[in-house]
Amino acid sequence: MASKYASYSPEQLEEHFSNYLVDSWSYSAVSTFARNEKAFEMQYIYCERDRSSVSAIAGSAYHEALAHYFSAFGSTIPVDLTRIAYEYIDGVPANWWRLSKTVQTVEAAADKATRIVNTLITGFLAEKEVYTGRLASVLDVEDKQAAWVTVNGVDIPLPLHAVIDLAVRLDDGSVVIIDHKSRSAYTDESEVALAHGQQAITYVLLWEALNPADKVSEVWFIENKDSVNRDGSPQLRKHVISMDDDSRRLYEALLYEPLRRMLEAVADPDYIYTINSADNFVDRAVLYDFWARTQICEAVDFESVPESKRHLIEKRQRKIKDSSLASISPKVITEFRRHASAFITLDYSHSNMTNSEKI
Repeated sequence: MASKYASYSPEQLEEHFSNYLVDSWSYSAVSTFARNEKAFEMQYIYCERDRSSVSAIAGSAYHEALAHYFSAFGSTIPVDLTRIAYEYIDGVPANWWRLSKTVQTVEAAADKATRIVNTLITGFLAEKEVYTGRLASVLDVEDKQAAWVTVNGVDIPLPLHAVIDLAVRLDDGSVVIIDHKSRSAYTDESEVALAHGQQAITYVLLWEALNPADKVSEVWFIENKDSVNRDGSPQLRKHVISMDDDSRRLYEALLYEPLRRMLEAVADPDYIYTINSADNFVDRAVLYDFWARTQICEAVDFESVPESKRHLIEKRQRKIKDSSLASISPKVITEFRRHASAFITLDYSHSNMTNSEKI
């Protein structure tokens, strides 16, 4: 059954979206909210980008290379995966890299990402049969899509959006969704359903909302390790999640709990997003600097906020400032921000940095 929101008129949707701080949801948004609410606020409400680790950028370069490979699948034209990955790394803006004590410059970070992606691509080319052994046709590659969906029997009031790495039809006619994973360590086979089940069901819900005739039978998570296995074992490991009816109900129920909490938060302009200081997936200094800015800055100072949401952010900022100034001196917050900013590692030597990036 289609979601009731799919039948809304443009005028109804405009009014509907005006009640939410965001206009859509994704698995990454839900998982970020569940892990660290303040990181969710920064990335998905204020639309400020966190800096990326070397391994994350190497993984994105690997994804880019595989997207070209499968887009050309069946063609006689060769695809230079290494060149594509290198070009992706070269194109990453200097202020996107997360530097550290061990990787102190953009050049060092790019060199390390290049070494990682070399290992990933070598492993893929040697073992690509894991992907292609039963492959009859490629249905979709890295296509950003959105749809209204129902989760756990509930029509979700915001559309789901995602980029499905790869959708294929196998030689038996079944449809499989494949997600590429670059890893420093493989996921334990016994934990695959718990680790990936919620992500898998979001892909399935989106795909079947847009392609109702093509029911997904399985979701594959194919992991490629970013270092060579010393024991000579295969670099690619395929984890299969079956999409039978019982599994679907389980994964939808698990997904619905954090999704509902996230939706309740973004429907409330006064919701307080808490910081998880133990979260290793975000740059802690950047996150605390963001918190300090929300306490003392105006809405206009957050340039990444979508124009359609600016009135809600302005209302939110007034509430935040009124609350914080009643209990904390602006001088204290400014001093805190100065200390937090001191821990944000920056490299100004990179030749590709513009003046605005340095600022």
